[in-house]
Amino acid sequence: MESEVSSTVLWASMRLCEERRDYKALRGHVMYDGNRLAADLDERELREFCRLLLRAVAAWRYEEQNGEGVLLDKKHRLNVLFSTLDDIVEV
Repeated sequence: MESEVSSTVLWASMRLCEERRDYKALRGHVMYDGNRLAADLDERELREFCRLLLRAVAAWRYEEQNGEGVLLDKKHRLNVLFSTLDDIVEV
């Protein structure tokens, strides 16, 4: 049985992806949970979600032309942590 992530957690995760400039992860969230999230948001949040999507589309286009992950903020504290964990686990 799959557990569904709450809309609050999903919305926070999407905003964090943008903060980290991890547009690959953001694309996954949008593709798999975007419709469900949009249905659960209030009008103010839905407008914010639409603005996030517009920024994300521009970033996806840029990365499509310049290389996936080129916009990733390598100095963001979580990206540094994830990079360290990748080195330890050798993903």
